Amino acid sequence: MKKKDTTSVPLRHKTRGRPTPYQFQGLFLPSIQWEMKTEGVPWHEMENEPNELGSLFRNLRRQDVDPTSSLTNLLPIIQAKMQPNSAAEFKSAVQAVRDGAFTDDLLMQMPGNWACFRMGADKLQSPYFDEYVTIETEVKAADVALDEGNYQRAAELVQSNANLRQYWSDENLRNLASATTPNATLSPRLQAWLQLQVSVLAKWAMRESVALQAQQNCGSLEHLLNALRDDGSAAPGAMWLRAMVRLTKAHSIAEALRLVRNETLVEDLPSEATIKRWSRGSLFPVASEKLEKFIRRVSLRAGIADPNLNHAEVFESAQRYYWAARRFDSILWFVSLAHSGTKAPKTESSDCVHAPSAWLRAEFKRLQGYHS
Repeated sequence: MKKKDTTSVPLRHKTRGRPTPYQFQGLFLPSIQWEMKTEGVPWHEMENEPNELGSLFRNLRRQDVDPTSSLTNLLPIIQAKMQPNSAAEFKSAVQAVRDGAFTDDLLMQMPGNWACFRMGADKLQSPYFDEYVTIETEVKAADVALDEGNYQRAAELVQSNANLRQYWSDENLRNLASATTPNATLSPRLQAWLQLQVSVLAKWAMRESVALQAQQNCGSLEHLLNALRDDGSAAPGAMWLRAMVRLTKAHSIAEALRLVRNETLVEDLPSEATIKRWSRGSLFPVASEKLEKFIRRVSLRAGIADPNLNHAEVFESAQRYYWAARRFDSILWFVSLAHSGTKAPKTESSDCVHAPSAWLRAEFKRLQGYHS
């Protein structure tokens, strides 16, 4: 079986801990390790899972491993969820693939890495995971063309599939089709990935009840993209903090800190210096026990300030609002990466090249309308 494409986005995220290459899986889906870093899930903990699950996650990390190895690791998990006859047929099919006795058509129907991950890590929830599984099924032929270096064929396959086409502009498809090296494909693939990221977040904001509840309690997701500085740049972490301050009914961050710290050990919460860096947008709040306790204290104060609010519900809303802010922060960084090249991503409704924050605001608003 042919080795999967392993070209990577050539820069590393400088504020996300240990530098890690951001590697695509196939044409424009993220590798699972890339996605887990964005989600804030420690990959090493997943690899330390017992028995088949740990082996599954190690195989998913290693891009050069035959994908049917992942299916083999999943067999006990999948078979436990299937009827005996179906489980036996599935096991035989996987073995046939490993023996090279499967037809290309049947091979294309086998679960990909994201589907394997979804079945093995069913306790992890994100609207992105389900979208990746859907796209993974439809993009397989284009993935094969990419692996073979037939970039024009990959572009043609995207062009002919409406679900894939929505993430690719005419210009990006032309750039993919005309590429002559793997590195030349990176820019259009990154921009397609960006469209996918914004689309999933906009769809979640408009359709999911938990997202609607979070926005009712904390504010519209668009508020997370409000300009923080004179140049119009957004800082989602700073805007998330402002939403937390509003929940406490405080008039300033300093007052909110006094309210939140009431009867709480100072060392159990983020330091004042750290929170000030959040407020300036110079540091995005990193997921930690201290951050979780901070959110919990904010939720309790919100319930005191407004007896109509259920503090447990506010806590869940604040966490989901934080998740959205973190996704926006990641998208912004990669828009900046795309912008540092020849061109930033473009909206379908304008030929103007936008600054990263302006582009994200415009695309999020457009895609909210599309998914409404």
